[in-house]
Order: sequence, then C-alpha cells, then structure tokens
Amino acid sequence: MKKLLGPNGRAKTQFSLRKIIIHLKDISAQIDVLGLEKGVEGKVSSLEGSTVTPSTPLVGETIVYSKDKEKEEIVEFLLSYQGSESKVDVISIVGMGGAGKTTLAQLVYNDKRVQEHFDLRVWVCVSDEFDVARITMSILYSVSWTNNDLQDFGQVQVKLRDALAGKKFLLVLDDVWNEEYSKWDILRSPFEAGAKGSKIIITTRSEAVAMIMGRTVHLFRLGVLSEDDCWSLFAKHAFKNRKMDQHPNLEVAKEIAYKCKGLPLAAKVLGQLLQSEPFDQWETVLNSEMWTLADDYILPHLRLTYSYLPFHLKRCFAYCALFPMDYEFEVNELVFLWMAEGLIQQPEGNRQMEDLGVDYFHELRSRSFFQQSSNESKFVMRDLICDLARASGGDMYCILEDGWNHHQVISEGTHHFSFACRVEVMLKQFETFKEVNFLRTFLAVLPTAAPEDDEAVCNSTTRELDKLLAKFKRLRILSLRGCQISELPHSIGNSMYLRYLNLSLTAIKGLPDSVGTLFHLQTLLLHGCKRLTELPRSIGNLTNLRHLDITDTDQLQKMPPQIGNLIDLRSLPKFIVSKDSSLRITALRNLSQLRGKLSILGLHYAGHIWPSCDAILRDTEGLEELLMEWVSDFSDSRNERDEVHVLDLLEPHTNLKKLMVSFYGGSKFPSWIGSSSFSNMVDLNLNHCKNCTSLSSLGRLSSLKSLCIAGMGGLKRVGAEFYGEISPSVRPFSSLETLIFEDMPEWKNWSFPYMVEEVGAFPCLRQLTLINCPKLIKLPCHPPSLVELAVCECAELAIPLRRLASVDKLSLTGCCRAHLSTRDGVDLSSLINTFNIQEIPSLTCREDMKQFLEILQHLEIYDCACLEKLPDELQRLVSLTDMRIEQCPKLVSLPGIFPPELRSLSINCCESLKWLPDGILTYGNSSNSCLLEHLEIRNCPSLACFPTGDVRNSLQQLEIEHCVNLESLAKGMMRDASINPSNTCRLQVLKLYRCSSLRSFPAGKLPSTLKRLEIWDCTQLDGISEKMLQNNTSLECLDFWNYPNLKTLPRCLTPYLKNLHIGNCVNFEFQSHLMQSLSSIQSLCIRRCPGLKSFQEGDLSPSLTSLQIEDCQNLKSPLSEWNLHRLTSLTGLRIAKIHRVP
Repeated sequence: MKKLLGPNGRAKTQFSLRKIIIHLKDISAQIDVLGLEKGVEGKVSSLEGSTVTPSTPLVGETIVYSKDKEKEEIVEFLLSYQGSESKVDVISIVGMGGAGKTTLAQLVYNDKRVQEHFDLRVWVCVSDEFDVARITMSILYSVSWTNNDLQDFGQVQVKLRDALAGKKFLLVLDDVWNEEYSKWDILRSPFEAGAKGSKIIITTRSEAVAMIMGRTVHLFRLGVLSEDDCWSLFAKHAFKNRKMDQHPNLEVAKEIAYKCKGLPLAAKVLGQLLQSEPFDQWETVLNSEMWTLADDYILPHLRLTYSYLPFHLKRCFAYCALFPMDYEFEVNELVFLWMAEGLIQQPEGNRQMEDLGVDYFHELRSRSFFQQSSNESKFVMRDLICDLARASGGDMYCILEDGWNHHQVISEGTHHFSFACRVEVMLKQFETFKEVNFLRTFLAVLPTAAPEDDEAVCNSTTRELDKLLAKFKRLRILSLRGCQISELPHSIGNSMYLRYLNLSLTAIKGLPDSVGTLFHLQTLLLHGCKRLTELPRSIGNLTNLRHLDITDTDQLQKMPPQIGNLIDLRSLPKFIVSKDSSLRITALRNLSQLRGKLSILGLHYAGHIWPSCDAILRDTEGLEELLMEWVSDFSDSRNERDEVHVLDLLEPHTNLKKLMVSFYGGSKFPSWIGSSSFSNMVDLNLNHCKNCTSLSSLGRLSSLKSLCIAGMGGLKRVGAEFYGEISPSVRPFSSLETLIFEDMPEWKNWSFPYMVEEVGAFPCLRQLTLINCPKLIKLPCHPPSLVELAVCECAELAIPLRRLASVDKLSLTGCCRAHLSTRDGVDLSSLINTFNIQEIPSLTCREDMKQFLEILQHLEIYDCACLEKLPDELQRLVSLTDMRIEQCPKLVSLPGIFPPELRSLSINCCESLKWLPDGILTYGNSSNSCLLEHLEIRNCPSLACFPTGDVRNSLQQLEIEHCVNLESLAKGMMRDASINPSNTCRLQVLKLYRCSSLRSFPAGKLPSTLKRLEIWDCTQLDGISEKMLQNNTSLECLDFWNYPNLKTLPRCLTPYLKNLHIGNCVNFEFQSHLMQSLSSIQSLCIRRCPGLKSFQEGDLSPSLTSLQIEDCQNLKSPLSEWNLHRLTSLTGLRIAKIHRVP
C-alpha cells in the first residue's frame, strides 16, 4: 500500500486513470457515430438469412436512367475527329456529387464502339490531389503493364510519350478538382505523341476545372434525374421483385423518392436500404430529421443509410475512414485489416473469420458504400461515401494526405492513423505525434509504390520508424506498403500486440529474427518485395499467422524449414523447394488449412521420397488453384522416376478447380490426373511436359471447361486413352468449352474411337485452337456446338468444312499449305459467319477463295502477301454485311459485283490497289444491288480515281485517308441538274485526309443531306464554292486543317453551322460579315490562321459554348474588344499564342 501511495505509485496510478478517462471519452464520442442508444439492450445482428449481393459489372446499373442521350453524344464526339493541332481533345462531364458523372463515363468507356475505336484506353481516379507524377505513373503502368521504377519524373514522361507514340488513346480522368493550369500543362505534354483522334474525358464538379483543362471541345453539364426517372430508379431497388401497386404505403415511397432531389446515388442507396426494412419503417425514414440537417459534405440520404446499419457494420465502415478518396483496395485487404482490429470474431462451426469478413463487405457493398473500380478485382469509395466514413469515424481516425501542414499535430484521441504522403518526410516531423499515446493503426495508403529507393532515405526511414515503435508499443496494424525502406528495425519484436504487418512494394532484403516474437501476428504481406532473398528461421514461431503473401518476390529462392510449423496458414501463394535447403515438400502436409491458390516451385529439387508416404495435399480441402513447376531445362540430370513419384504424391483434394503442371519430366501422368473423382476441376493446363508420350483420360473430368495442352514434343498421337471409359450414359468432355493444342511438333494423328463417335464427345465445345502443330494432317469428327475454330502454323492440316456445321468464326493464320476441304459434294454455303484470313503468303484468288459461305456476315483478310484480286464469286456471300481488307500489298482489284447485303467496307494498306469497280459505289452495274453505307479507304497510294455514275442512295459515310495519288472523287456523289436531275445520293459524312494529289470536287452540289465535312492536309484541293453547298441546311460541322486553297465559306451555309474548326488555313479570310452570320455556332476553333486579324462587336455569337483561338499572330485587337462578356453560354475557353495588346 505504501508503494502504491508513494510518489512513484501515485504517478503510475494517475497515469493509468488518465488513460482510462481518455478511453472513456473516446467511447462516449462514438455513441452517436456507432448508433448506440441509452437504455437499449445489446442486440446482435445475425447474418443468417441475409442476402449478399453478387458481383456486378463495372457499371452498377443494368438499366441506366436518363443517360442514353448524353452517352450517345459523347460517343459520337469520341469517334469523330476534332480539329486540333495537339491531336488530343478534352471532353468534360460536369455535375454535382451523386449526379452520375462516373457512371456516365463508365458507360462510354465500356461501349463496344469505343473499345474498338481506340488502341489504348486508360482510367485514372484523380480525386482532390492532382499529383502529376502519380497520374503519369498510373497511365504509364496501364499502357505498358510493367513496373517502372524510375525516380526521375522526366524519364517517366519520356517513357509514357514513347508508349503513346502513334497510338490513338482514350484517357479518363475521374473526379478532377485541380484548378492550376500549370499542373495540367505538365501532365499533358506526353499526350501530344498520340495519334490524331485521341481523346481525354474528365469528370468534375467544377466548371472552372473544366475550363482549366484547356482544349475542351465539349462540356456536358449533367443535371439531375427527372421526377419520373428518379422514382423508377428508387422503385427498382426498393421493391426488387415485389409489385409496386401492392405496397401498403406507395405514397410514402413516392415522397421519399421525391426527397432524393433527382440524385441517382440517393435513389439507389435509399432504395437498397428500404427493400429489407418492414413497411412501417418507411414512414420513419420519410419523417427523419436527418433530411433537414445542414451539412455541406454529407448528404441526408447517406446519413440515413448509415444510421440503419447494424452495429458490426457501422464499426467496419467507420474503419474505412482511413482510406483516401478513390483509393483502390481489394476485398481481402480490407477484411485482413478488420480482423487485425478485432472487428471480426471467429464464427461458430467450420466458417472462418475471412468468410465472415467477406460477408460484411458484400453487405456494405449491397448498400452502395463500395463500388467496383476500373480494375475489376478492386473497389473504391467515392467522395461522398468517403466523407461519410470520416464523419462516422470521428477523432479516433486521422489521415494525412499530400499537402498536409507539417506543423499539424494529431489529436490525443487518435487511435487509427493513415497517410498518403511520403513516409520519410512525415516521420521526420515526429512532433506530429507528440499528443498521441495509444495508436493502434499506422497504415500507408499510397496510391503507387515509391520511386527508385535512395539508400540515405531508406536508412533515415528505418531510424525514424525505430522511434515510432518505441513510442507506440500497442500497435495492432503496421503498414509501410510502397514506402522507401530497406530494413526493418530489430525493435519490431517489441510490438507484441501486432497482428498485421505489410511491407509490400518495399526494398527490404530480409526480416530481422525478432519478427519471430510477434506471436499474435495474423497477416504478413511481402508482395512485390523485389529484393527479398530470404525469410528468417524464426518465422516458424508465428503459430497464429494466417496469411503470408510472398507473390512477385523473384529473388526469394528458398524458404525456412520451419515453415511447416505454421499450421494455421490460410494463404501461402508459393512454396519453394531449393537445392541447399532441408525443407522437404512433405512439410506441406502440415499446412492443411491452405486456401485459394498455391504454386509449388523447384520440384526438380524434391529428390527421392519414401514410397510409403501418403498423398501430401489430399487433406487441403480449401485449395482451389494449384501450380506445380519443375525447371525448363530437360538435361540428363533429371530423374524421371523421382519426378513421377513426386507428382503422384502431390495429389490434391478433389475440391481443386484449376491445375497447371509445367516442365514435368515423366513420360506419363499419374492416374489421379484425369480421375473422375475431380468433379470440381474446371481448368487444366499441361505445359511443356516434353517427355510425355501419352495423355491421361482427361475426358472423365465432368466439369472441365478449359483444357490447354502445350509443348509436348514427345506426343505423336491422341486416341482412345484421351477420352477415358465410354458408355451410352457418359459423354467424354461433357462440359468442355475451350480446347487448345499448342507447340506439338511431332503430333500427327488425332482420332475418335468408334464408341466416341457413337455417344458424341465435346458436346459443349465452343472454341478449338490449334497453334504450331506442323505435322497434324486432319481433324476428327467435330462437336456439334463448335463456334470458333482458329488454326495457326499448321502447314499440313486439311480442314473438313462439311463437318463444321455450327462454326461461326474461322481464322487461318500462317497456314501456307492449308486448304479447305469440301468433299462429298457439300457446299460451303450454309456455315461460317466470320472468316478471318491472316499471314497466308501463298493465298491466291482462284481455288483458295472460290468456296465461300452463304451465311457469312463478317470477312476479314489480313497480311496475305500474294493475294492479287478477290474472286467474282464474292457475290455469293448473300449475308455478308462487313468486310475488312488490310496489308495485302499485291491486291490490284476488287470484284465487279459485291454481296447484296454488304453495308461496311474497309480497305487499308493495299499498296497496289489501282481502281474500284463501278458497282461498289454507283449504279454502274444494274445487276449489283449492293447497299453499301460506309466506305473507308486508307493508305492506298496507287488508287487514282473513283468510278463514274450515280452514287447509291444507301451510302452515308465516305472516308478517304492518305491516298496520295487520288486525283478525283466519284462524280456521282454530286448533284447536277444539267447532267442528272434524278441523282439521289444521301451522303451524310465526308472525310478527306492527306490526299495531296486531289485537285477539285466534281461538278455540281454536294448532297443536301451532308451533315459533316472534314478536309485535312489536302494541299492541292480547290476551295469550297457557293454553288457546292447551296440550299444545304443539314450541314452542322466543318473541320479543316492545312487546306491552303480555302479562302472563305459560302454565306448560304453559315446560319446553320454548329461546329466550325479551321486550322493552318493560311489564305482563309475572316471577314466580319462571315463571323456575324454564324448565328447558331456552338463550337468555334481557329488555329494558325493569319487571316484572323480582329474581332469586332457581334463577331462572336452568344450561342457559343466553346471558343478556342490559338497561334493567330495577326490577331491584334485587345481582349476587351472581343466582348467576351456577351458569351453567356460559354463553358470552354482557350486563348494561346496570340499577339497581346495592352
């Protein structure tokens, strides 16, 4: 007692009491946040019977309300060329939070037309910190898929410029807040290397941001939903499969939808909340005071949704306050953090904490707290949800992001801390933590890994981390993911409460032995530690360790023998057998709790194992994917007998779904591969097992959907053994959908036994691929459901098309002697939909091409070096709608008669093509009923002219690019009453690019249906006369670049124009009467035009929404005379490189 009351005892007691008081204050502060109520007895929310929403596509809504018009308008802009010196144009989507900006961008990004139009597509979440280096690195990683450890930002930009060079790209910058033009100017410099037609989409809440982005060619203001659409979206989620008219409180539901104020996020979130609530709760929600709470950041509908969460989900969601806006995370990453913080308890029965955590995640996701990111395996919290999480977490949670104040002190009540800034800078400001005593979480949430590690910085980080660990000894979570650190201090062993340690993407080479004293550690993450060479022997002491991630650690060549002690491990991505280690593969027997994916590497070092050993992996019930790999060197040092025995002992549990065996040296496979007991196997890959001379009975795998057999140099035949036991009730390969044979140099014969033909094998096979099987002569009977057949480098193979009754797509590549067999008098006229021919240099026009298929809809011919002409039999393809011909340098002519249903024809890089037949565009041949709508001809330097005659009224779009010897266009596309008053050409789009020999348009008028005219780099072409566009009221867009003979525009045209882009037109005269006649203009872009000298009053129409004036050196009138204040509709403005007059 004296000791207790003495000076030292009293001090210790006061300190303990102070800690308790602080802790109680924290709990008190969380009462409202966690939804606790006075006098309410504890109630545990059960997950039993709850419905977990399954994974959804990138766009959350199957039906997206009121977005079709905006989507189609944006897609149209993306697919069209815009006159821009920089080749890259910006489209801005502006709207308030929750209005659906990101959803609209996702709809556009995932549109099939957009995917096919661009060579590269990149999605970057920007958020409030416009970090130029991070964004640039993210784009570079997306386009190159490599880790670029470059410290110099200039090198990163050069690499990005090289990666984009000559490619047409689409970049989406989601959630942009930056208003500093200088940052945008730095970011965009590599983009100029992209191809013409590249585009950038930004989403933002601020129109000021949209204008800062510079070359904005169009701004989309995204409004809220109409009342009807908002009600439809709300009802879709609230009533699910129930009938609305039977709802007892339908009017209450409509009032709630009305309070959503047209915000899609509000309607969706509240609808999902109420679908599981009893009807009497709906009125409670309607009358909640949260609708009237004033808060600039948290929308009432989000507060309502949070307030209805059960207690355990409120705690889990509040922990997400540590994530920055738009931070991408995986499900397991979040679940492991929840586990370490004690937010998930071990459930009863056989279920694991991880399973319960995934259920929690899906419950929160079903309420729209999480959204799938552009990376399909990751998720994000949008800005409004992130604000809600931070409000929910209160002072217990603190996050420091870039731009933080170095003098900022973290509050005393902070228990959980995360940072998105450089750790070495933050730790040097250790005063930041002087008020904090009970930190439990220290979490790095950096968007990307640190640049090339600096040794001095790494050493400094280690020293400062040592101080941090000395102060905070009750840490449960420590993450330095992506930080500059190469060594973990020995003092880490004093953090006895640590449950989660993440050192991924760092430069560490090893771990100190003191790690072995972290007895409570559950998760150790070392993903992407490129310099990691070994794990400490003491790791065997971590008996509570559940997850050890060592993926992407290429220098890690061995594992400690004590790894077998970790009997509680749930995830271990790879197990390495090394030459100089005492670790044996039998240690895997102790790791029976492993789940998910396991790779066993270095099996050639496994050596001899006693024959009496039982199967090592048979009890590993949770294992779903297994890779077993030997060395690729098949030298004499390999022991075939040992390898056969090792593979036999590695028989897994029958729950296995995917199996890959690589570089196995045995001459045959053990009986378990192909055993019918593996009824869950869906994917099997046998890779470069060169010594194998026969295949197992794989046909018995009843659930197998994908089978790949590659690199079996010893295999000569595939016969009865491949299919297994056959009976009338058992069909071999009953579920197989994809079958691939690759690199089989000696394979000659593939046969079906009689019984197999009787019962029918491969009933579900849709895709068959044969690559580099040079000796294979023929195929066996073909499955009834085969849709796609791809044959590559199979020189001797005969393809019996009479058996391909269901094939929709046939692709031949590099099959120089391949021939299409049609014996028994069977016509090819009723089979293939898409025919793709590539790299067949000996393909000629006579016997190879006469056999075509009447239901063929798509024909693609690529890289056929000897093809000189297409046969007249092409007209037999009565169903053909699309044809593409590329890289056929000897193709001279096309047939005179084309298929009657042909709608789209694209010809590219056919250097010898000299003329087009009369029937392709015109009525020159009365027997040709082709209804071509879209004709595209590019890079055909020998083409000199178009056919004569009236252009068909079906043609809507004509694009001609880089045909340098083209001297004239089709006369029939012009209307001339003196020649042919009955001409009915209905052309809507005409695009002419880089046709340097083209001198004039034919006589007459362009069709009155023409909506868009684009002329680029046609330096000899005469200007546009008044007569050519007389009475044309349809024309909306003119786009001219480097068109020196253009001097003015017809007066009859200008009142109807909406988009006028003129660049590098040195002789164009901008007269005041011309400018003032542009009464409907919305987008005006003028670049490098010396004829623009001034803007007088009334020259710029108030209808303008976008104005860009650049590099017009003779424009000398001051801005004050432009009367920009009259442009009340203007949303995009760029003025650059002009003579400034004070």
